[in-house]
Amino acid sequence: MASPTDIITYVGIPLAVIGTVPILYTCTRAVLTLRSIRRALSHNWLLDSAVLRSNLMLGLVEVELPRCTITPLDRGLDSEYWKLNPHHSSIRGGTWSTFYWNNMVTGRKLYRVQYKDELRIPQAEIDFEELVAFLLDRGAVPDAKGWNMLKTSGLWTPTGTALLLPPAGFHGAALKVALPDDSDGILSLKVDWQSEWNGRNSASLPPFWMRLKQPGSNLASAHGNVSISADSQDYASSIVKGGLIHDKLLEIDGSNADEKDNTDSPAQDANLEGLQQSDEGETQGQLLTPTLLRVIAEKRVLLHGKELPSDSVRFCISGAYIQRVFFEDQGMLAGKHQELWNSEDGSSLWFVCIASALSHNCESGIWNFSIPRDIMLFVKKSVIPCGIMVMLDILEEKDVPPWASPPPKMGVDMEARHRRFFDSQRQRTIEAHMPPAQAEAVRRARELQEARSNHDEFMESIKKRREYEERRELEALNSQRLENKSVAQANLTYLAKTKVIPAEYSAEDLAQAVLYLMILDKEQAKAIVEMLDQWLSWSQAGGLNRSQWNFLKENRLSFCYASSLISVIEMVGSLTTQASIDMFECMKLWKKVRLG
Repeated sequence: MASPTDIITYVGIPLAVIGTVPILYTCTRAVLTLRSIRRALSHNWLLDSAVLRSNLMLGLVEVELPRCTITPLDRGLDSEYWKLNPHHSSIRGGTWSTFYWNNMVTGRKLYRVQYKDELRIPQAEIDFEELVAFLLDRGAVPDAKGWNMLKTSGLWTPTGTALLLPPAGFHGAALKVALPDDSDGILSLKVDWQSEWNGRNSASLPPFWMRLKQPGSNLASAHGNVSISADSQDYASSIVKGGLIHDKLLEIDGSNADEKDNTDSPAQDANLEGLQQSDEGETQGQLLTPTLLRVIAEKRVLLHGKELPSDSVRFCISGAYIQRVFFEDQGMLAGKHQELWNSEDGSSLWFVCIASALSHNCESGIWNFSIPRDIMLFVKKSVIPCGIMVMLDILEEKDVPPWASPPPKMGVDMEARHRRFFDSQRQRTIEAHMPPAQAEAVRRARELQEARSNHDEFMESIKKRREYEERRELEALNSQRLENKSVAQANLTYLAKTKVIPAEYSAEDLAQAVLYLMILDKEQAKAIVEMLDQWLSWSQAGGLNRSQWNFLKENRLSFCYASSLISVIEMVGSLTTQASIDMFECMKLWKKVRLG
């Protein structure tokens, strides 16, 4: 019979051995995990910068990895800026290693893992605007819905929400929201870029820059260099002073013949004659070129001369202002630039707003600017009365709702004239039977009375016409207001009819041409901006008065140009989601983000 000692020996020793198995398993698993992590770090070129420790009893592996702050490389000097990193990490959280960066170690992150799959690389910190600009430069496209979701939901934006999409024709998401990894309330993102998406290089337009092509540059190249004569300079300057030529063109067409017969002065007739003679001296190529395109070509040659060709400009926004534009020839810098306005000048703000609105349909947009709210509200207000458009000879009465009372009868009162004729005949008969001296005195009195009657009749007709014109002006100012879109379309048709712009131009085409003209001609830019400022004040005051109507009448061409600019801003404001506004707001909210 076995003793208690034997029982303890036979049973206790096996139990003790079995009790060490979990410890041995834990130690073995820790050793294997450490080995696999070391191998994974080595394959991802991270072993040299990592510190590994293991706790065999607990089965934990401690991995200490550097936390980095990254910035994009220099676009023009570093060729690796445009390449993908062949040694990018396949470990979770290392999507930022897809590209080459300027790395700066700012600390270390300690991970305690039991399995290899739990290993991840610390997220890299990067300036949000620099990250977005870098990916836009690679060809990424903003996802308006994603940015709107990010602005609305913030850190609670659903994981996987796409902010940037690949270039047109590809599917996927270049930048999307990621799970937070100990991000301390900082937005976490991840990047997914494919090699076939690389279609841009250093010659491409940088992000947050905009290229504006010179309107009619193809026509200029087809006809050769534009010759600048004294007549053409006078032609351009007359456009700046208020559109005299276009008024005369309208008179030549005969659309104002009835009205102009009574109001044109000999000096105006002389101006019209000089204009016709000047037009006869122009070349056939110039006659075929619309007025606005010809003026832009002439202004550019006057600015830089014939020796420096240029067919476009590029510019970027700096602190909500564009202070300088650079001229290009076939997409390359031509070596000339033009200073625009300082930050205190209201012209600069209008220029940026219009450029931002136009950039929504361009290859590279001014995404880091948001059109001010007061301007967005202003462009949606109907300000211009339909009667004013008729009195400017831009619209016809049949194209607008009824607004004016019928004109008074301006003709001669035939019945009164008939009575005066018979009275005159009767007096002549009586004078014939009078002595010569008396007949002469009566004849003089009769002729004096007839002259007085004719004068009174003429003055009465002038009074009626003046009263009618004053009443018509008042009715025009109080007539139904047209939407800005309708005003812009009517002005577009008017400019095409008077050969100022090509017939196929849209409001956006005209806005681009006007923006280009503002770059070349500061006087014209000042006139257009003054019209925009006046228009803004009209909307705030609730309408126009007579002095403002006179201003509008004297600056008809600037009014037509300004309406196209307001129209493009209004079109942007009507969009359900505006990527530029949402991007701007998000980049202001999060200066730094974590990319993992």
